[in-house]
Amino acid sequence: GKIQLVSLDEGTAVLKISPEVKDKILKVEGINAAGKALDQSGSSSSSNSSNYSVAFLTQYLNAGKTAIEKIDKGSYKNTDELADDLYDKIPKEDNEKPENLVNATFSFRGSLKQINIFLKPEKSAVNKYSFIIKNNAKYVDGLGVAYNKNNLAGILDKDGKWVVPANQKELSHYKGAYFFGGVMEDGYRAILWLDKANQKLVPFKYRFYKDEAMLDKYYAIEDGVNGPKGLIEITTNKVVIEPTFSNISDKGNYIVLTSDDETNSIVNKDLKEILVVKGYNYKIHGNYIFHSKRYTSTEKFADYITLSDTQDIYNAEGQKINKEPYVVSTYDFFGMDSLLLVKNKLGKKLFINTKGDVVIDGSKYKDIEPFSYGLAPARNMEGKWGYINAKGVAVIPFMYNEAKNFSKISAMVRTENGYQLIDRDNKVIKKFAEGFSSYSVKKDAENLEYRNYNRKTYNSKGEVVKDK
Repeated sequence: GKIQLVSLDEGTAVLKISPEVKDKILKVEGINAAGKALDQSGSSSSSNSSNYSVAFLTQYLNAGKTAIEKIDKGSYKNTDELADDLYDKIPKEDNEKPENLVNATFSFRGSLKQINIFLKPEKSAVNKYSFIIKNNAKYVDGLGVAYNKNNLAGILDKDGKWVVPANQKELSHYKGAYFFGGVMEDGYRAILWLDKANQKLVPFKYRFYKDEAMLDKYYAIEDGVNGPKGLIEITTNKVVIEPTFSNISDKGNYIVLTSDDETNSIVNKDLKEILVVKGYNYKIHGNYIFHSKRYTSTEKFADYITLSDTQDIYNAEGQKINKEPYVVSTYDFFGMDSLLLVKNKLGKKLFINTKGDVVIDGSKYKDIEPFSYGLAPARNMEGKWGYINAKGVAVIPFMYNEAKNFSKISAMVRTENGYQLIDRDNKVIKKFAEGFSSYSVKKDAENLEYRNYNRKTYNSKGEVVKDK
């Protein structure tokens, strides 16, 4: 028998399968890019009864063409002569007829990367009783799904003992202590929770809203497809937040609970409410929440002609740490140096720490950029760029026409003679003859990339990682 993969697109896999093989399929499992099993949303199949070889169809075509040519020339005396001639020339049997494959479509919730097809075994695995391990991965505490000789599924431990008796027609691991059962009336597969203490699979009444765990402690759930969202605790399967929210997401070290009116309750790992914000005028990085608020004062703020927002910064206790209104540098956050670049109402660029204290007064420089891997580009009053450390000390001289942020390895700078990568000791790693059209600006990155005008992309070591 044959199984042919026709296409794998988004959440749908299309196959052509021999009828005898299709009858042996136990389950088709969809896998995403992270290697996780996807929830199957449905399947369908259809047979193609008119399946002929190219040679057979070509003979048919040629017989028809010949008959038409003779008709045009008036070669036939009557229709009986036409019928006899056509019958003589058309093929009677397709000796090369391909196998009549079944068209089968399997749909999943999520983006497919691959599929696993599980077939019924030809023979029993052992004489006494038989089981087939559905996947060689070990799941909860070394447990795995297996089928007995009656083709019913249960859960075995590593010693081959049934932890959950084989009484499921279909069973596969989903994630953690959760398993997929058979397809229900709504077209989705049932979700079952492994109650190890009582050695049974308990039906789970909700759907999982997102596959990945939130803060390594919770799963987001929804009450029905696209229904209200809530949270369950992974270790206990207990609903800790009832499904009443329109959306749930994890950002930084927080979980954001969004209501229908776009009110966002930001809670920590213990589900303690830290801050409530209306709308989406906030961002989160790590333990810190940056809340934008309208600037309504008629007083000029720094050198802005108009200013729409300033930012308040909140810590993990929900305390505002900034002592005055700030505009926060667009791509900056409290990184490995715990310093944040801000601008105050007087137009001063300052670095503040996580307590909101000003650590470095950047206003003594003509310009300054955020810290990355311990160094910040600074421009002196003469217009040359160098680098300062987290104590505000210049550690790389002011000698460059341009200076980009550091990765763990290097930074891109420009001299009168062109671009070059330098290390933290100001030693040249590589010089470049061409200019660059784009730069990575990621803070505290292990590696950055730079694309030149010849469409070559270099990494922080000066190596070509992409050409054209």
